[in-house]
Amino acid sequence: MRSALAAFHPRNTLTYLGLCLGFAAVVAALDGRSSAGGVAIAVAVLADTFDGRFARRFRAGPAADALGAQLDSLSDACTFGVAPVVWILSGVPGGPSLLLSVSSFAYLAAVVTRLAFFNLSAHGAPGFIGLPAPAGALILVTAVTAGAGPASLGLTAVLTAAAMIGPWRVPRPAGAGLAAFACWPVALVVALAGRG
Repeated sequence: MRSALAAFHPRNTLTYLGLCLGFAAVVAALDGRSSAGGVAIAVAVLADTFDGRFARRFRAGPAADALGAQLDSLSDACTFGVAPVVWILSGVPGGPSLLLSVSSFAYLAAVVTRLAFFNLSAHGAPGFIGLPAPAGALILVTAVTAGAGPASLGLTAVLTAAAMIGPWRVPRPAGAGLAAFACWPVALVVALAGRG
């Protein structure tokens, strides 16, 4: 009889690493270490970018593939949904406003909705429909790194939420496009690490 223990397979290593980094971002945010939290989210994007390619190096059947896809989406909901929201809200001096709290929830709801839609519709489809959740998280980290205030962050969260659930097709990066995308979180890590 198969059990959930089947998920603990080397092919899912990068997915679990991403989840661990999302958890680390929450812990860092609650401890007041904003830069460390942002770095953890950015590195998690790198892990997510390559987790599918890594998993395909291992032979697996349809059941293992389906389990890996569900695990990846659940991990992404935590790492690119919950973690950025906790990171943003915990870093607002004096506590977040109602507006920022509502817009952060809108972002989180869009992440979960986008991932559920992806699981049901993306099999065999080229690219993505709507902005992928990791890119959404990078947008929020970039806004904070650039010094956006609470009002700007709220607007950014709402616009990013709309982009994630919108009907537009986003090409899957490959080759030079993939390398360029990977440079984005690396640049954020460098910028945030320099702040200590």
